[in-house]
Amino acid sequence: MNERDKMIKTGGTIVMVVAGVNILFAIILLATNPNILSFIVTLAISIALIYGVNWVRWLFIIGGGIGIFTSLITFANLAGLGAPGWLWGILWLTFAISVASVLIIAMNKNVIEFFHNAKHGGREAIENQNAQLRNKVSALENKEAQNVKVPCLLCGEQIPKNSKFCNICGGNIEEKEAENKSIKLEELRQKMGDSAQNDLDLLLSDDNLVKEANSLRRLYGKTSCIAFLNKKAAELGLADLEITEEYYDNIIFERLREL
Repeated sequence: MNERDKMIKTGGTIVMVVAGVNILFAIILLATNPNILSFIVTLAISIALIYGVNWVRWLFIIGGGIGIFTSLITFANLAGLGAPGWLWGILWLTFAISVASVLIIAMNKNVIEFFHNAKHGGREAIENQNAQLRNKVSALENKEAQNVKVPCLLCGEQIPKNSKFCNICGGNIEEKEAENKSIKLEELRQKMGDSAQNDLDLLLSDDNLVKEANSLRRLYGKTSCIAFLNKKAAELGLADLEITEEYYDNIIFERLREL
């Protein structure tokens, strides 16, 4: 169990104790002053606290603060009435427990972590599971790639796919790929011409548009993304720009990956 899990467990225990004390006092009050509605509300709040309902935590803190304030008013009113000592003892005990409960629920780090986990823990767990799944898929793909042979870009000999260096000639495959990509990119830009290139730079300068295009790519694929970008280019009056699959693969996709 890591440190965060220990904090969550400790926070949950503290909340259960506070909720239990809250229920106990509600039972005592019910016996002395039968108010069923007040008892049901207290019981519901206590159960919600145990389950980590965050907005109920704040309701408890606000309600506790109001209760502390009213207790102080009660003390002031009883001061001149000559209340018996046992009553003062009960009132002060109730007051002390209320203050302690509010401070603990509001400020204790373990309790705060417990409620944070109750609110976000499910989503974080799903994200962690997805990340683990992506890592497993990536590992399987890398393992599969080791069994696939491709020609070395430098010497032409067959080497494992995704190799960083050639095990025959010792050449740096990544550097060669980057060089080839740079050459192809320059050829494409020359093929596009200055006007179309300026139009494309203008189109991709709109971050919101690029984010929308990226969302379409993730949801519906490359074809939908290209169609969307061409439509936007036409709406902006970029007449010299027609985005093709070749432009997308070698120029636009890199821009989309930045977001």
